Amino acid sequence: MKTTILPVDARKIGRIRAVPSPQEDDLLDDLAIDLDEHSEDAEHLRLAAELLKHSDIPVAFPTETVYGLGADATRSEAVRGIYRAKQRPVDNPLIVHFASLGQLRDLLRPHGPVENGASTNGDASDASHDDPIPTIYHPLISKFWPGPLTIILPNPPHSLLAPEVTAGLPTFGARIPANLLALALIKLADVPVAAPSANASTKPSPTAAEHVAFDLNGRIATILDGGPCDVGVESTVVDGLSHPPLILRPGGVSAEELRSCAGWEGVRVGYKNAAETTGSQPRAPGMKYRHYSPRAPVVLFEAGVRAPGLEEMRGYVGGNGRLGVIRTRCWGIDAGSDGTPITTRQAEKTFYTSTRQVGAGGFAGLLTTLHASSEPKKAITTHHFLARGSPIELLDLGLGPDTAGIARGVFAALRELDRYDVDAILVEGIDETEGTTAAAVMNRLLLVTGFGPFQQRYPVNPSYEITRLLPPFLPQATTADGNPVQIIGYGSPIRVCYADARELIPPLLEAYSKTVDFVLHIGMASGRQYYAAERYAHRDGYSKHKDLDGCFPSADQTERDFGDCPELLETSLDYDSVLHRWQAFISQSPETSPAWGADCRPSENAGNFLCDYTYFNCMAWYGRRNKKLEGGSSSDRPVMFLHVPAESDEAALEKGAAVASALIQAMVDDFLAPRAA
Repeated sequence: MKTTILPVDARKIGRIRAVPSPQEDDLLDDLAIDLDEHSEDAEHLRLAAELLKHSDIPVAFPTETVYGLGADATRSEAVRGIYRAKQRPVDNPLIVHFASLGQLRDLLRPHGPVENGASTNGDASDASHDDPIPTIYHPLISKFWPGPLTIILPNPPHSLLAPEVTAGLPTFGARIPANLLALALIKLADVPVAAPSANASTKPSPTAAEHVAFDLNGRIATILDGGPCDVGVESTVVDGLSHPPLILRPGGVSAEELRSCAGWEGVRVGYKNAAETTGSQPRAPGMKYRHYSPRAPVVLFEAGVRAPGLEEMRGYVGGNGRLGVIRTRCWGIDAGSDGTPITTRQAEKTFYTSTRQVGAGGFAGLLTTLHASSEPKKAITTHHFLARGSPIELLDLGLGPDTAGIARGVFAALRELDRYDVDAILVEGIDETEGTTAAAVMNRLLLVTGFGPFQQRYPVNPSYEITRLLPPFLPQATTADGNPVQIIGYGSPIRVCYADARELIPPLLEAYSKTVDFVLHIGMASGRQYYAAERYAHRDGYSKHKDLDGCFPSADQTERDFGDCPELLETSLDYDSVLHRWQAFISQSPETSPAWGADCRPSENAGNFLCDYTYFNCMAWYGRRNKKLEGGSSSDRPVMFLHVPAESDEAALEKGAAVASALIQAMVDDFLAPRAA
């Protein structure tokens, strides 16, 4: 499939004007568009709208947040095309984009018989008599739409939305984007548009058309190029159907801005307790998968940490001898006493990290930005140093001190530095306490894996089923430093085969650990009726138990793979402290929690089979990367292994997920706890 980029300038498509809403005293005005029949830009827009309306191949288009990959939200085959292009499982709800409140209301009203006069809007007290949009959202719509805010709405009976959009949930996410091309596209197509970010799965969110082309070339036919995006992080997702309202995903509208609106003064920045959400699907779009994985490893430094010196930077340098540095507020580039500067030059190629701040004031306010000047382009400065006789090339990019500007520019900066084949990218962090826009940049991530079926006796391996049941986020309220902690469940079970584990673990960690802070492997222990947190993993001793293929690693294979490793590897987390916290969480669980009464024990023998082998592989990878196969700090081998009983009924899986969530919480809290000097 050939991918075509269609450039479109919103100023050249014709006449765009704000008009009064058809509904008197409405929350928003409306938008009218008269295309110029002689404009090539208008023809490109019209072509994209026709493809969106009639084709099953998604169309990429700009919004104010990131580029979206859009499809007609009412047609299942079109929506499935999004997942095919992104190569992502169909298991996460999608945000639906609208061009007007009238279009949204048309979808919210029932399109079939409603049994027994049931309300179509959830709690009737949340909606006015005539407006299907719950009244809790009216202040937000008036203030932030069009803009980077997604609201959770009840999906009406006999909904027109394709079931793939909601992923089986009774609700869906909706927003009106603050991008004139996106609005014009949706209005011309005359369909609600389901659109996640237009990137390949695990890649940074795209903020320019060339980012989309780099990821999805050959997978989609059309990219509408409207220039760089304004916000650069995803929209904030809020749930006003809960009491009190919740922020389900941080993004372009901060918690402080939300709290300035009537009815939202008590909005919570956080997520439901793991015991409450165990077994549930993601409640909002974007809660399960994130997109922070350039090819180069990304090292995110905490806010306030001094800039690393050249000697420290040498530890991140690989074969290319080249590092990327993204500065925000305090860092500078200085050879200091570690090195000698050779040359400094600014790259000829510059790029936009964004265009402008998103304005308020409905469509009339949005139109005032149409001819506004853009932010200046960012340029990469290249510094050449000699550090102890070895050359180091630093590609330096400053985003400035403004939190919103950093959020708008971080994705584009990661992608741009990745183009230069840097060995690693060092990022100066920002203070998450400044609001949810900062939190959107600084979220912590944890990767969890499970195993597949084992012999005929265990056609369902509870370890993988428990992984699937884990909540997408841990509760922020109990996280020591206030960061939301996201759980990424690896989407496929690990086959019970040594060769498969050996071939999977290193590339898996390479893909995820660039942004993942911790790893938890979960495995089944058929002879145990309790949960066990493993301290050690073994290098040798696997010849006693053959895998599904009747194989085991030979001594020669082990020597080739792990000849540099000690016989035992131990997690670098404080095992005794994590164990104490974990057991305390379980013992304090209420009787209503699935975790109540769980038997959680320490273990120093992971079993000399696939669980043990996988655990050793993972710690060996981290130990080599951090040059700490033994001892070291908590972050050198931030891995643990949980053995669960061989029980796969619904109650046992819910208990296992609650126990695993408690262990993850213990790992995170211990990692963040201050240490004695």
